[in-house]
Amino acid sequence: MQTQLNSQTTRANNLQGQVNSLSQQISNLTAEKTALQEKMLREREEALKAFALEKNSLFSELGKLEEQKDTFQKSAGYLRETLKGTEKDLEEVKKELALSREKAQQAETEKEQALINKNEELRQRQEAFKVLQEHNANLQSKLSMASEEITKLSE
Repeated sequence: MQTQLNSQTTRANNLQGQVNSLSQQISNLTAEKTALQEKMLREREEALKAFALEKNSLFSELGKLEEQKDTFQKSAGYLRETLKGTEKDLEEVKKELALSREKAQQAETEKEQALINKNEELRQRQEAFKVLQEHNANLQSKLSMASEEITKLSE
């Protein structure tokens, strides 16, 4: 009888140690989860701010280019009437404008691709977070089972 009681006490102590270990793991995972969430949020906010600044800059540049285009087109009629020789120069300006637009479009495309890449990275991190949550749930389940065994042994 005493041996059985000692065995159950030892088992209860072992289970309590496991419960304490699982509780510590849960606490560590929760802290890691919170830190990861905060880091992901900061990174996303920084990325969004950077993209907003880039977008505003591109729209500003595009507006300036549109203004330049309008100016060139208005002056083209006058230049054609007054100087036939300036038609060649005007065509070069239009080519530069088209090149600038193309560069602006390319920059916009690159920014969009960067956003897509950031979103993919965020999705991957979220998947990793889900795995951590599943592991956390598994540990909580083990903790619950261990607690039930302790309760049974205590009775």
